[in-house]
Amino acid sequence: MERYIDKLQDSSLFNEIDKDEILRLLNEGGKITKYPSKDFVIFEGDICNKLLILCDGKLKGTMTNSEGKQIIIEEFEGIEILAPAFLFATNNRIPVTIETLSECEIISIPKNKFSLMMNQNETLMSNFLNDLSNKCVLLTEKVRDFALKNLKERLIYYLKNHQDHPNQKELADRFAVARPSLNRVLRELKDENIIEVINGKIQIK
Repeated sequence: MERYIDKLQDSSLFNEIDKDEILRLLNEGGKITKYPSKDFVIFEGDICNKLLILCDGKLKGTMTNSEGKQIIIEEFEGIEILAPAFLFATNNRIPVTIETLSECEIISIPKNKFSLMMNQNETLMSNFLNDLSNKCVLLTEKVRDFALKNLKERLIYYLKNHQDHPNQKELADRFAVARPSLNRVLRELKDENIIEVINGKIQIK
């Protein structure tokens, strides 16, 4: 874990905690696991009984609707806490499947050991609560945008704020829309000279 100490110290969870203390805490309760690309870290419905921290690599979180269609909820990269809101929840079954998009390394800390860590270090507790609150605010903003913006506005916002240049299938999965509806909006955006398609990848002009 030592090779990730600098990254961890810069993360929201370990902000303002010195390196020796981070290493002590993780050595007492943490375990690091390597995952190959296209492997599953969490399955929808799994019980959240440990804190998971992505240290390296890229993940995606998906849900599957009643028709079997997969919807991309979020992507994770760099130092990220995975599904922290469910760790201390009464209903602690995780509602998403988390899959690796590249080789990943993830630190896991059992719930009881993480509780003990927070009792030993008030800064860690404050950081965790702050991170959890920020994620709740972000989720509220996403719900508001989904409810108040139409598909065209959501597509423009997403393409302006992401540099991954998705194709049509990836966008359909992310926004949970039928391909014909998405194609119609994409044609409108192309006709309005807002987007361009290069080798099947869609980007803002």
